[in-house]
Amino acid sequence: MVITMGLASAPKLKDVWETLSNRDTNTFASLQKLLDVSMNMRYYRQKIQLAKAPSIPFLPVVLKDQTFFRENSTFLISHPHLINFAKFTSIRQFVDKTKALTRENYYFANDLTRYPFFSMTPPDTSVSSPSEGALDCVADWVEDRLSQVQSCYLHCDLLSKL
Repeated sequence: MVITMGLASAPKLKDVWETLSNRDTNTFASLQKLLDVSMNMRYYRQKIQLAKAPSIPFLPVVLKDQTFFRENSTFLISHPHLINFAKFTSIRQFVDKTKALTRENYYFANDLTRYPFFSMTPPDTSVSSPSEGALDCVADWVEDRLSQVQSCYLHCDLLSKL
């Protein structure tokens, strides 16, 4: 999404745009339409509802939806000692849909351990569960990296050096 938003100045390069094939310009137009932020990314949300696994949902939209589910005041029940089952049912359906999209692996998932930017050993199949996919080691790597910078955001010296 950030890439397509940054390409707004690209139409100034008229000669370059004219040299692109119709297929490339159509692909770019469909990406712009898919990642249009108007109406709360309505077109993207419609497409992701129709998507079949394997798919990778756009993380900022997933996080935004999770925040909405957690903080939405229409889910509140006036009595503090009651459990709001409607809220938890909605959250469960959202999480189940997101997990279902990412449960299957892409055909290239086993090739990811060969790339140098993933400095990790391939998963040991003798100890892993059958439900654990080839992308789980990549997810663990990303999660580890995120936890390393989690406490660094507001109080970090790195931001002052930029």
